[in-house]
Amino acid sequence: QLRLNIFVLFLAFPSFSVIGNSITFYIFIDLILRLGSKVKTSFKGKTLFFLFFAIGLISSIFTPVSDRHPGFLFSVIILIQFLYWISEASFFIKNYNRININELSKWIFIGTILYLFVFFVLPINFKSIFLSIEFNPGRNALVFNLLCTIPLSMYYIYNRWKKKGVITAIIFFTFTMLMTGGRSGSIILLIQSFLIIGIINQKLQRFFRYILIILVLIFGVLQTESAQKSLVVFSYTVDNLNPRLGQLLRSTDEGALNTDKSWMQRKLLIEKGIEIFKKHPIIGVGPNLFRYYDADLIGFTKFEYLQGRSRELYNQRSAHNSYIQVLSEYGIIGLIIFLLIILRPLMLFGKYFFKAKLVLEHLIFVSLIGISIHFYVISAFTGAIPWLIFGLSWAIVNENSKRKIL
Repeated sequence: QLRLNIFVLFLAFPSFSVIGNSITFYIFIDLILRLGSKVKTSFKGKTLFFLFFAIGLISSIFTPVSDRHPGFLFSVIILIQFLYWISEASFFIKNYNRININELSKWIFIGTILYLFVFFVLPINFKSIFLSIEFNPGRNALVFNLLCTIPLSMYYIYNRWKKKGVITAIIFFTFTMLMTGGRSGSIILLIQSFLIIGIINQKLQRFFRYILIILVLIFGVLQTESAQKSLVVFSYTVDNLNPRLGQLLRSTDEGALNTDKSWMQRKLLIEKGIEIFKKHPIIGVGPNLFRYYDADLIGFTKFEYLQGRSRELYNQRSAHNSYIQVLSEYGIIGLIIFLLIILRPLMLFGKYFFKAKLVLEHLIFVSLIGISIHFYVISAFTGAIPWLIFGLSWAIVNENSKRKIL
């Protein structure tokens, strides 16, 4: 459990790399070696996880020839990393009953606080051949990590400080999320906060479906002209905390979304992903090769605000959308498997949700919901933290199957 605690600490605080690999890679290898043959091998989802790896292996072998392909060694390293991430997910599924979830949550919480501290107070980076320290990650990387770790932290926070602690933590994390300037992250955290409050208040769960209907109606009202005018006024207040979110609230047909370069860049790269898919629909172009594929970028000329940079530059960018990245790198087969990995636990969450039977251990589903939404605006499925979420989510699926609860 101690090594596992250290492992998740550095997943939540992913600032240290040794010889080009995250320190969590070495901790996990040590964990597996010490555990040895004590691990059972059968679990639900095993076929899906390793099929996904198999598709990556096949697409790496048959990757199209490209002048910018980083080489054979690059593909081997990427496949090793994927094997590590899938093994990590499998480990948490197989050993869920042996893990002290409260301790796990505690160290995820500590790691999250440390990550926020260095980001705001000590934003420095250091890189050498042996050791790399990144206390100033990109905003998107920080926001994604927070969407993973905040709901998981609530398990420990609730057990330690009960409902008042959870509400205080939600307020604190909401404020820090706004301070990062991440507009999509702020909105997604709001959804997660709503679900977290429901989980810790059993009586409130009975009214979840009605609250959702009310929220949908509110969303419809906000589309009216008078509401839009009020929203613009409110957006200037939001500017004080999060200028980018305020700008998004002010967007109209000719407004922020159509002149925001980051938004237009995402649209362009989605078009690139579709272009790759049309040429390589079955197994894609190979893991992590989206940025090394030279597409025609036919829609480039229609984005007026992107004209200051070349097609070559945008061809070197990441997909900015995990689903598009999977579709272009793994093809339609890989995307179907990836969606099944995500959707099976979410279907179970839906059953608990509408039966008002959510409990603390289902906080992992809140993390899964958050990153599943955020995957639309970031390429982030290639890392250890999302595969921790996948693993713990499937662990709940396995436990539910054993207990035959729903």
